[in-house]
Amino acid sequence: METLKNTNILIVDDHRIVAHGLQALLSEENDVGCIDAVSSAEEALSAAHYKNYGIFIIDVELPDMSGLQLLGLLRQISPASACIFHTMHEELWTIKAMMSAEADAIVLKSGDLTDLSMAVAEVSVGSSYYSPRIHELCLTMEQQLMPSERELEILKAIARGENTDEISRGMGISSNTVEYYRKRLFRKLGASNMADMIVRAIRRGLLFV
Repeated sequence: METLKNTNILIVDDHRIVAHGLQALLSEENDVGCIDAVSSAEEALSAAHYKNYGIFIIDVELPDMSGLQLLGLLRQISPASACIFHTMHEELWTIKAMMSAEADAIVLKSGDLTDLSMAVAEVSVGSSYYSPRIHELCLTMEQQLMPSERELEILKAIARGENTDEISRGMGISSNTVEYYRKRLFRKLGASNMADMIVRAIRRGLLFV
């Protein structure tokens, strides 16, 4: 997709005022093709079967199906089309889910109106786009998933082969506290067992061999 010229866009949002507002906003782009709007996932799937859309703009919350599920189904119908999530949700788990769904762009409804126009322009040439706020949230997510200094101390002790009691004595903390941090390390590194945790820590540069 090299240009917006004649690119058809489908907006999927059950709030008609929002959908009509987006239609008006995007219609200012002279090279955009037709801009249709539907209010449910079922209508979106039906429309996608009958017309070739180059860009889908999807709300995450729809009355009959989540936007995440809808994106997957639309990709089956039109794999070359770009998909933009347009959402009011800023929860970290929702942002992560949208990224995991491999959306081409994520735009927050709370952001500047120009965000969506920029997203449309970027995805039309094969690029991705995230609202500035998304970048802030991603940084927060990354910081939350990084082990703290205390957790790193325990991670290194575990890598040295120390057991819970030895770590407890060496660091002057209770065994329960050691176990608490151990569980946090498992969760943050996504590890299934001790060996897996060490391997993952090495891969992320948290431990050196």
